[in-house]
Amino acid sequence: MQLSSLERLFPHSLNILIEKPKIRKSKKGIHATYQLLQSWKWKKTPKTLVTIDKKGTCAVIGNSGILLNSSCGQEIDSHDFVMRSNLAPIKGFEKDVGTKTDFASLNAQLANTALPCFNNVFDTCHEKMLNRFAEYKASIIWLSKLGQNIKPTYLNVTSQLYDHNIRSKIAYPYKSIGTQIIRFWNITSPSSGLYLYTIAASLCKTVSLYGFYPFHKLPNGRQLKHHYFEERI
Repeated sequence: MQLSSLERLFPHSLNILIEKPKIRKSKKGIHATYQLLQSWKWKKTPKTLVTIDKKGTCAVIGNSGILLNSSCGQEIDSHDFVMRSNLAPIKGFEKDVGTKTDFASLNAQLANTALPCFNNVFDTCHEKMLNRFAEYKASIIWLSKLGQNIKPTYLNVTSQLYDHNIRSKIAYPYKSIGTQIIRFWNITSPSSGLYLYTIAASLCKTVSLYGFYPFHKLPNGRQLKHHYFEERI
């Protein structure tokens, strides 16, 4: 697959739009609102949004258990730009997945899981989820599977991040790109990883993929974890 065809169909200048939030203060803390994302009524790219420059070498990191004991970390970090899927945990896995992170996708499933954790300080997942997002506080978080139904959840999550002093840059597509991705790849249910690769191909001169392995066993029969950071097989 030549990257040039994806560059034409999915220009990064429309799909990675970074909005500076408006900050409001209350007794509960500092919150961020994203007016253009919230309104969803603009007909052309607003001048108030910015994007990122084209990149040379990019590493796109999936979350397969194939990464465990891979020792790919140093090679991943050698790329100009590192893109990770769904804010996968990095701490404790540095040797295999690296430490550099410039861009991370946040899909609807993780957003729906994260919001109740953020809202309930007594929940056992509260601190764990905050720590997961905090690892990406210096990164761009891209709201990948953007749509009308998930938009309120995304807005609540981004506001909670500001409230907990996690000031990541928030980016999103100009319009929902799900239908285009389904049509281009001829697949009914594209994964977050495919969304991320599609955008990387429109942004980067060369793309290297790590952690994308569709099987639960290696050729030698050894079982792999579903995700490198989870216990389940």
